[in-house]
Amino acid sequence: MDQSEYEDLDQLLQSAGWFRFQVMVAKDWGDREGSGSRFVAAVVKASNLVEDALAVGQLRQIVVTQREIQSLMRAPAERFETLKRMVPKSEPVKPKAGSRRGRL
Repeated sequence: MDQSEYEDLDQLLQSAGWFRFQVMVAKDWGDREGSGSRFVAAVVKASNLVEDALAVGQLRQIVVTQREIQSLMRAPAERFETLKRMVPKSEPVKPKAGSRRGRL
């Protein structure tokens, strides 16, 4: 495991800048329910198209885009958790063989 990647992701996920960026993305693209302003505006625009086939095609593109954005936003935390599971857990200290009283 690359310790620096683990530490970098840990710092990223705890930073105020990452939190602000998440808020910005959520505002524009929303969560899984699609509540963001840009997402809603794109859906409304597509739904106003006269040709149904074109509208459905654009709606699909919008939904795929929103899913990909959400996936990218989850990627750092998911990678961090993967790396975290790879960190070797400290093994219990094994007692040395022999008597505790020393040599006889």
